[in-house]
Amino acid sequence: MKNSGDYFFKNAEKNRASAKYDRALGLYKKALKFFKRNNDVTGVLNCFLSIADTLRAKGDFIKAQTYYKEGLNLAEILDDTASEADALAGLGLCDRALGRWKNALEQINKSYRIYKFLNDKNGEAFSLWAKAGAYRISGNIKKALQIYQSSLKKFKFLKNKSGVSYSYCGLGGSSRVAKRFGDSEKYYRLANKNFQGLNDRFGLAYSYCGLGNARRMHGDYKQALVFFNRAAKLYKKIGDRVSYAYTLW
Repeated sequence: MKNSGDYFFKNAEKNRASAKYDRALGLYKKALKFFKRNNDVTGVLNCFLSIADTLRAKGDFIKAQTYYKEGLNLAEILDDTASEADALAGLGLCDRALGRWKNALEQINKSYRIYKFLNDKNGEAFSLWAKAGAYRISGNIKKALQIYQSSLKKFKFLKNKSGVSYSYCGLGGSSRVAKRFGDSEKYYRLANKNFQGLNDRFGLAYSYCGLGNARRMHGDYKQALVFFNRAAKLYKKIGDRVSYAYTLW
């Protein structure tokens, strides 16, 4: 039904999938208002988590954490363990982005245990990917590379092309820090090719930035700038201020 909570939520999901984050946030908030008015607690929970995911994608990690915490509290009241795991993973990713890698690992490990208990294979692979990134932030690059390989293996088995591509990006970044510049470029190229097929604008921006760094490490500054400019344009269009700033840097 038009102008219902479900109508706004479905449209918000479509916009988020296209990386139209500001439009998605406006629609999620309209849906949230409807669900609250009708005492639809499941709808409210889904909105909390989706708003949080969208804010995190935009780089607004502090505000995203507020919504993840709201979602976590509601999931615990409803005894919705799957949503609990999603909220914990989201909180961990926000902590990771803010440099709080110890907190991040704590939250992500909790989410992993729940996903494992629920036999949610995609959730397990996702939390491994998140965990690897936290180890990278901590400076344990060897551990990060090992866990990214595990998430890649799981996503490949599940035929989850998006998960595979983000694992490639994780491997690309960690390989660069490990001074394996050839591996770094290889992984980012694989990710970029996949993201083009998936029409994932955020993923494309991420992989272009990685390719720019890979070329920079090879001393090919001209091509590096081509890739960085592509990444910057996409990040600016998406509205991800943090990634845009990093690309400019």
